[in-house]
Amino acid sequence: MRNTRWKPPDNPFVRINFDAAYKTTNKMSCSGLVIRGANRRVLGFKIILDETIPSIFAAEVLTCVQGLQRRLDLGFTTMEIKGDALSVIKKAQRRDNDKLEIHAYIKDYQGFSKSFQICKFKYGERSKIE
Repeated sequence: MRNTRWKPPDNPFVRINFDAAYKTTNKMSCSGLVIRGANRRVLGFKIILDETIPSIFAAEVLTCVQGLQRRLDLGFTTMEIKGDALSVIKKAQRRDNDKLEIHAYIKDYQGFSKSFQICKFKYGERSKIE
């Protein structure tokens, strides 16, 4: 595993980094997000504990939805979302419907993303999330 450092987004973007952990035996998740600007300053963060999440995918996408809502509350218009859940990032970028359990969360995610002038979804490997 390489030691990498967090790199700020290009101006005028603000980045949300997100991740989630999930325990299948009791359907409990712990998720977190950090919002940072190009100046490296932390603009917001959130930790989410939930005992009713059906899967790790749902926990990851719900964290993204809550990050987007937080960004709207703070008044930002350009954003970049980065996480290690490749399937969630790919689903967020697509516009077709599917029947997965995370479909409703993805629709929320896509709806919120339309509220921004620019919204980028990026994948970062677990050991390299920047």
